[in-house]
Amino acid sequence: MKKRLFGIVAGVIGAAAAVLLVLIFHKPSPPQEVSPPTRAVKLFRVSSANTSGTIVYPGRVRARTHADLFFRVSGPVIENDLELGMAVKKGHTIMRIDPRDYEREVERLTHNIVILKSQLTYKEQEYRRMERLLKSSAVSKADYELALSSRDAAMAEIKAQETELRIAKDKLADTCLVAPFDGRITDLKIEKFEMAKANEIVVSLQNLETLEIVVHVPEGNLPELQTLGSGGFFGREFPVTFPGRQLRHTATLTEFRPVTSAENGTYELRFRMTQPEKFMIFPGMTAEVQNLPDRRSISSKKPQVPFSAVLRKNGKDFVWEYIPESKQLARREVNVLRVHDNFAETDSLPAGTLIVAAGGTWLSETHQVTILNPEVLRELD
Repeated sequence: MKKRLFGIVAGVIGAAAAVLLVLIFHKPSPPQEVSPPTRAVKLFRVSSANTSGTIVYPGRVRARTHADLFFRVSGPVIENDLELGMAVKKGHTIMRIDPRDYEREVERLTHNIVILKSQLTYKEQEYRRMERLLKSSAVSKADYELALSSRDAAMAEIKAQETELRIAKDKLADTCLVAPFDGRITDLKIEKFEMAKANEIVVSLQNLETLEIVVHVPEGNLPELQTLGSGGFFGREFPVTFPGRQLRHTATLTEFRPVTSAENGTYELRFRMTQPEKFMIFPGMTAEVQNLPDRRSISSKKPQVPFSAVLRKNGKDFVWEYIPESKQLARREVNVLRVHDNFAETDSLPAGTLIVAAGGTWLSETHQVTILNPEVLRELD
């Protein structure tokens, strides 16, 4: 019995010693580093007081000079070496239809006029003879008037045939489709040897050297008409970005349509720009026009930020400021003067400050952020 008890005690002591050795010599593994969470945000750049409240409007690029070309006559196409995107010069024949029927019509009318003129010569002589005989009373006045009307009818017939000849020559000239301006082929609706129908579009031509950007502005954001005209907005250049390609350029405000669009009830502004030298802009691309005049900002003297960017905690207002150097967020207290039209007017943010435009409730200083509109960073350059 004693031996059994001694064995149990010895086993307990050995197990305790083993546990003690493990605790002494075991090195705990270092804790794994947890990467900070990442959030996607859109930034807003605070503008100076004299440009505050301006809005970025999306627009669509189109060619300033464009045309849908068609033949004025019908016929099979015998010349068509066009390709989409091909550059053509003004006056260059870009397509031709078979001219044989129209050439024969010109020949027929030309021949008819020759015959009619020879007949007119005879009738003119007959009229002159009747005129002399009438003076000597050798013929009746009725015979004289018959010769006169025959001569006049021949002259009228010649004029009618000459008019038809000019029309036939125009139709013959219309068998050649000529480029009315320098441009590029943007659409091709017919191929060689196919039948071209009169007044149906066969090719589209656009000049890509001068482009337009069409922007639609809601009624509530549109400045008064006299402000647009006298406020220096017409003829003024505005910065333009192309989000799909992350490019920047400038465009000039040239036109304003003072009637609403039937589709969406907005007003149309048109901007003109030249084709950039370092990159190519094509019709149909999306553009964003910056710093457009806004009725709310004309009387405002303080910088404005989106109201969605302002957060409130412990009775104080703040925004999340983005620091480009460290790529970190910092909470910044702001002094909101007033709120109107989803914008907050403040005097405590200097121009150029980058803030998170919305969604700040879910952010903290430890968050890493992904910028959804990186072009706003280049505006600081």
